[in-house]
Amino acid sequence: MSNQEARQIKRLLEELIELQKQTEYPFQTLQNIDVRVWKELWKPLVKDATWLTNNGNPDLALSLLEQANLAGFTNPWTEESRAKTLAKLDRWEDALSIWTKLSKSNNKSIQEAAIKAIDDRLDERKRIDDFIVEMNQIIEQAGKKAKYLPDAAPLYLKQFQKPILA
Repeated sequence: MSNQEARQIKRLLEELIELQKQTEYPFQTLQNIDVRVWKELWKPLVKDATWLTNNGNPDLALSLLEQANLAGFTNPWTEESRAKTLAKLDRWEDALSIWTKLSKSNNKSIQEAAIKAIDDRLDERKRIDDFIVEMNQIIEQAGKKAKYLPDAAPLYLKQFQKPILA
């Protein structure tokens, strides 16, 4: 089954479920399909992605989540997992974009997790800013000028390692 077909089936099943809720008639279309499996697929996807990310395979975790997304298996929890995986891969811009969207979610748990992730990122960036100021002060006190330190903090710590070593 192609990804497009999977998305179409998912949308159809969701629409049929909503329509069935309006009547007591049990739709025959839904009788032989365990829709709960489809609706609950995000849970094992998030568990698998989390395990892969935590065990040194964030690239594979991201591939898993992106393939699931293409197939229509997505919800705020899979997106939050994708943001965490992107952050692990130092793709902070993409992760922050997802967390920003999730911070407006109706789901309180997702909203809180997204806001915490954004706040943590801002805290880290502030620590880097403070460190740049301190490093520049130390270098200036030695009568030198910093050649390689950036004026503004980089988005993530790995971007900062090379200028410090230089």
